[in-house]
Amino acid sequence: MKSYSSPTCHCAALYFYDFLYHDAESNIPKNILSHISQCSYCKFQINRLRNIIFDRNDLSAKKTQLLVLIKKLKLHFSYVNAPVTCGIAKLFFISLSDSICPIRIPTPITVHIESCQPCNDDLKTIVELNLTEQQLGQLENLLKQSGPQEVPASFNLNRKEVQRILDRPQSGVITRYNFDDNISIQEQSFDNIYSGWPMTVQINKI
Repeated sequence: MKSYSSPTCHCAALYFYDFLYHDAESNIPKNILSHISQCSYCKFQINRLRNIIFDRNDLSAKKTQLLVLIKKLKLHFSYVNAPVTCGIAKLFFISLSDSICPIRIPTPITVHIESCQPCNDDLKTIVELNLTEQQLGQLENLLKQSGPQEVPASFNLNRKEVQRILDRPQSGVITRYNFDDNISIQEQSFDNIYSGWPMTVQINKI
């Protein structure tokens, strides 16, 4: 592969980023475009730049997702050793329906939803409705409000299902999640779905 022997390579390097991410024909001189199309060295450097930018963007996206996940978990674990009812669990339906930053460990909120069939059904329904970002935002606000709520017309054919979720009374299931230092994370039991986690779960129904 040739090195920077041609002055045109130096000039072309100034346009590598434009070549990748902008309108090449309008931003890059024609003689530079012609050079890039024929120069194996410039093509190699452009591909190298593309890979570097992709890796950085991917790292940045993962960092953003991690920060979002940490924020979610902080909210969930603020309910450690506190009674969690349907009224509390429903506040997390929208964030839990997000497949981009899923929570994969037991939390005080997920434990309630797994233990409460009506909450479990509601969350599955929200996911299956495939609502738009705007509709999810509207539903999140409706779930936070108390008293009877009227589903906006913007939900279209999904209004009936969304209204059912809003009108559904509390099931009476109350869960309490707590950490237990006496439980080893190595302990396993096929009779307990939370086996291996240093936690205890109390489930009551009123």
